[in-house]
Amino acid sequence: MQTCCATTYCSTGSNNFYNDIAACICQSSTCKSACSGAQDYCTMVGYVTSTSCSTCFDKYTASGAQCDPTSGSIASACSGDSDCSAYLTCANGCK
Repeated sequence: MQTCCATTYCSTGSNNFYNDIAACICQSSTCKSACSGAQDYCTMVGYVTSTSCSTCFDKYTASGAQCDPTSGSIASACSGDSDCSAYLTCANGCK
């Protein structure tokens, strides 16, 4: 999940981006129960360690899914946040 930019550049923006995803993923209608274990996304934003969280996370962040980070509420939240937008510009250049 994390790219070179997450640890080197734009740390505020990366935190904001991952928190925007968490706001969607960590709802009871999505992955709250699957991702609430130790070191999973809803307890440690940005990390997925369990198989159940990984499966749920992949399902809900897939293209066109409810928590797709490239569209919907996550994209809107990030585009309205200059730090988040800068992070995505950075991350897209160093994958």
